[in-house]
Amino acid sequence: WKTGETGDEADIVARRYDPQDIPLGSDFVVNESTTATQDYPRVDTDGSGHFVVVWNGYGRGVGRRFDVSGAPLGGQFVLNSNSNVSRRPIAVSANDSGTMVCLWEAYGFGCGTFPCTMARRFAADGTPTELDFRVGTTWLFSSNYEDDIAMTGESEFVVTDASISSYQGQYDVSDARVKRYTAGSQQATGVSVDSPSNQLYSFPPARVASNEGGSFVVAWTSFSYPAAGPADIRVQPFDRELNPLSDPIVASTDAVNHHFGPDLAVDRKGNFLVVWESSDQDGSGVGIFGQRFAADGSRIGSEFQVNSYTTGDQRTPEVAAGNAGDFIVVWNSFGHDGSGFSLSARRVRSSIFWGGFELGDPCG
Repeated sequence: WKTGETGDEADIVARRYDPQDIPLGSDFVVNESTTATQDYPRVDTDGSGHFVVVWNGYGRGVGRRFDVSGAPLGGQFVLNSNSNVSRRPIAVSANDSGTMVCLWEAYGFGCGTFPCTMARRFAADGTPTELDFRVGTTWLFSSNYEDDIAMTGESEFVVTDASISSYQGQYDVSDARVKRYTAGSQQATGVSVDSPSNQLYSFPPARVASNEGGSFVVAWTSFSYPAAGPADIRVQPFDRELNPLSDPIVASTDAVNHHFGPDLAVDRKGNFLVVWESSDQDGSGVGIFGQRFAADGSRIGSEFQVNSYTTGDQRTPEVAAGNAGDFIVVWNSFGHDGSGFSLSARRVRSSIFWGGFELGDPCG
């Protein structure tokens, strides 16, 4: 997370925990450079427990690798190879061997006049294996930073895209899409999930997560237009070849409140957990809710509330899968520690909460 902000400067800080949610040491600074603000961190792990963090280092995407003990494996590396300005990293995904792909929002070279999403593959030691290339559409007056990525093979990955463009107060909302890049290729094939043709529209972000076999699941926010009604969270599982394994599934069962901002994680068996923000459902502002699914898309248990602290807003949930079939959900909680936003987390195992803990200082 971002912390220690003094004036215009801030660091990226991390902390490790064991399976019983006990801290393994103190917070440690991720960034090697301490000049100006470091923000927008993203993280992923490989099969050996090594992890990689990417973030915005004063207007340019950078990354750094760490071993299982939290010791750095070398210094920072820059994501982009050409002269485009990488405004901020969007996502990073690593497979079991440590091969990884990074996404970032870029301006300039390769994008034209307006921003677009760029990608680049890296070897397990952080060495780039190719030049960066464009994966996201250039959108006029739009935000492209809601894309997501998941590796489905040694150098194969899928990317989601659900951008929204606006001009003079008018909105043009796209359908959610998922695109597949095969090993070594910079050319994609893609399919849509929600489509304007059936009056179902998607709103960013659209998230994706994969299992070790290469199948993956997409989650997005869906709403009807021109028909009225609250927005809901939908998911759809796919096999490695982009074939849907079911029709889109409505994950959120509450039909009264608006649901948005989903994230999801898939365990090694293909079971997955989807979490999202829900307005007014927990009785006080925005709360975090979730639903577990089996690999075939059938529900495991019922929709449940993740946050136990309900005063004020609980925002921006993210979830990761553990090796034992459990999941960790992390979110921003306003007022929980008595000082603005702080990070909270909770472990979910077999639909039962295993524990909860505070991660760190107020963050941005």
